Amino acid sequence: MKKLLFSLGILNSAILFSQLHFEPGYIIDNNGNRTIALIKNLDWKDNPAQFYYKLPNSEEIKTGSTANIKEFGVDNNLKYIREKVKLDTSTNDINNVSNTKEPQFREETIYLKTIIEGNANLYAYEKGRLLRFFYSTTDDSEIKPLIYKLYYTDTDKIAYNEEYIEQISKLPKCTITKNDLNKLKYTEHDLVNIFNKSNQCSTNENIVNKNYVIQKNKKDRFNLSINPGINLSKLSVSSGLVDNRDIDFDNEIAFRVGVEMEMFLPFNNNKWAILAEPFYQSYKTSKVVSSPRIYSAPVDETWSTKHSSINLALGIRRYFPLNAQSQLFADASYIVSLSSKTDITYQNYNIHSKATGGSFSFGLGYKYNNKYSAELRMHSYQDIIPRNGMFTSKLQTYSLILGYTLF
Repeated sequence: MKKLLFSLGILNSAILFSQLHFEPGYIIDNNGNRTIALIKNLDWKDNPAQFYYKLPNSEEIKTGSTANIKEFGVDNNLKYIREKVKLDTSTNDINNVSNTKEPQFREETIYLKTIIEGNANLYAYEKGRLLRFFYSTTDDSEIKPLIYKLYYTDTDKIAYNEEYIEQISKLPKCTITKNDLNKLKYTEHDLVNIFNKSNQCSTNENIVNKNYVIQKNKKDRFNLSINPGINLSKLSVSSGLVDNRDIDFDNEIAFRVGVEMEMFLPFNNNKWAILAEPFYQSYKTSKVVSSPRIYSAPVDETWSTKHSSINLALGIRRYFPLNAQSQLFADASYIVSLSSKTDITYQNYNIHSKATGGSFSFGLGYKYNNKYSAELRMHSYQDIIPRNGMFTSKLQTYSLILGYTLF
């Protein structure tokens, strides 16, 4: 338990470290003055109402909000602009939609996330389950909402106000076809594609089509890595039914290898990922112990154990960027055994098992250039003879894992 608490303490320290991490960016104040700054990037899923920043050569943490900062950004990654817009606050929850087709507008001053800049600009606002998109063009700089709303008809059927399609149809069409508009959904993915197509029409050389979504998603959503390493394992076997049959085997080092599949979640700038890693591990050792006798001198007995298993680790990982090439990470997984074989022998007695109990693992690591990684991982106790009526076991493992990302 102490080791587990220690590992959780390290994990918490890593999270605190990440929360103190500021990234290069800029701010623009109410007077239009642009200043280089370090922005505390909190991986906003919802649009922030305020943010924290530091000025160059200063450790003072300042607070920016819609009251004093009209724009801020993290270099080549995020950009938020302050705007007074008509925000549709109606819900798209089928159980709570209204009977009116018209949006329920409320005028608010908010930070809009810039998705695309070009001849046609795309913005987003997200808060909880509310997701709204906005747009503007070089011909009309006013930022307007792209209208999409669910509502009930007089016959209590769900209908859709899809005015956003008509709004987008008035943009320069370029390679946009009628079929593109017919299939267009009110999602960031579809809107990004349609705005990119529209911006291909721009003949103004001073306009640069900048897609913040593509910048953010250069890193693949899926990684496949080879994870060889070594395990330091120790096994203890005990029995509540047979006297003098408890034994602690020595620490042994053994090779392990795994293939890790990592899928990044589509938010928070690729800092969260779901893991699945099938891996092989083994443990083999023997030990001579003195077994007391009632009517004779103690007898030396040789205990030996041989265990091998193929396991599947399912978990989640959080990355903590240090700079453009380096990042720390922490992960937690639950491990199930897919196939295992265990033999524990002493004298003429053999404990055989083809089952292994589940366990948890907690890891801390470092990744360089999205290619090379090193990780220290601690596993909770694992019972490698879970169905034996006389004996129980505890296999404790620590792993040093070196990873190489194939793609």
